[in-house]
Amino acid sequence: MKMHAFGYYLTLTVPSVLFVMNAMWFMKILKGVMKTLSKWS
Repeated sequence: MKMHAFGYYLTLTVPSVLFVMNAMWFMKILKGVMKTLSKWS
């Protein structure tokens, strides 16, 4: 039962952690693109 609860917890937390990491990477890339665009214009 404890293992089942742990697995359930993992299925809830892992996608949200991945989502947050992806969002942070996306913001970094977006900032880099904005810097490059401001240099070019």
